[in-house]
Amino acid sequence: MQAINYTNKTQLLFRIEKGFLNINDQKVNDYVAHSELRVPFRNIVYIGDSATDIPCMKLVNSHGGHSIGVFNPETQDKSKVYTMMEQNRIKYFYRSYLFKRFRFRKVIEKYYRYDSSHRGSGETPF
Repeated sequence: MQAINYTNKTQLLFRIEKGFLNINDQKVNDYVAHSELRVPFRNIVYIGDSATDIPCMKLVNSHGGHSIGVFNPETQDKSKVYTMMEQNRIKYFYRSYLFKRFRFRKVIEKYYRYDSSHRGSGETPF
């Protein structure tokens, strides 16, 4: 098993974007025309909860995608997600336990409905 750090996570995002999912495929570093990207960043939703997610969150956001930070609902400490919002690393935040099982789909659907009608307002649907 391999430890996943922020560098690995970032590379995996580029692999998803370009469609080169084999971890040994060196084509991930090749140029791919925007029209041929498998999953453009604008279609990616990145959900993270730690400092190792910040580079990916910023990358996804800077290319038109969507990053969502999560916080621990038991402590209700939102200081990290507030800071990430102020720094444009995430667009929204939510309680982490709602991303378990079937709730994940509902959260993402709610996000997209809200984002399409409130784009740029700075409000959060959660």
